[in-house]
Amino acid sequence: GGAKVYLLDECTMLRCQMHSNVAAGSGQGRTAAGGALFLANGGNDFAGPTGLPPAKVIIENSSITSNRAGAAGALYHYGGTLFLSGTDITDNVADAKEHVGYMKGGGGIYNLGTMFLLKGTRVFDNREIGSSFGSNIFNGNNLTYVLPAPQGFYLESVFACYEQMCINGPKDPTT
Repeated sequence: GGAKVYLLDECTMLRCQMHSNVAAGSGQGRTAAGGALFLANGGNDFAGPTGLPPAKVIIENSSITSNRAGAAGALYHYGGTLFLSGTDITDNVADAKEHVGYMKGGGGIYNLGTMFLLKGTRVFDNREIGSSFGSNIFNGNNLTYVLPAPQGFYLESVFACYEQMCINGPKDPTT
């Protein structure tokens, strides 16, 4: 992607602007994923080191726009936990014709980890070409959209919705 990040612990990105990046393929039959950011936060990722412990990434008050990849137009997330807070992910494109491999879709985000959308995060106007696997988000694992959400922004494929949560981690919804 625009940047490949393999984490062992914790990373916080504040007020970042990730714009107009293009993920190029590896030439080894692997897909180009994560136009702006490719996060391998632990586990056995096909394109990174194996056996990394789960890590935590926080992206706050940032903008991820106008990026392009074969899958995950803006952000590819594998393993670990990702918190997006006050971040806009818009106008990104995942073009299935531009990659080789099984990954398809996720115009904005391709999630294979645990992800929380917090405090006004907006994911909109992203698109996928050549597949039907999530124009804004392809969710292959755990995704939680924490309310309150910005008015008029509904996201498909959200598995759980909680009324309150802090950026330091999820509260147990059963308590």
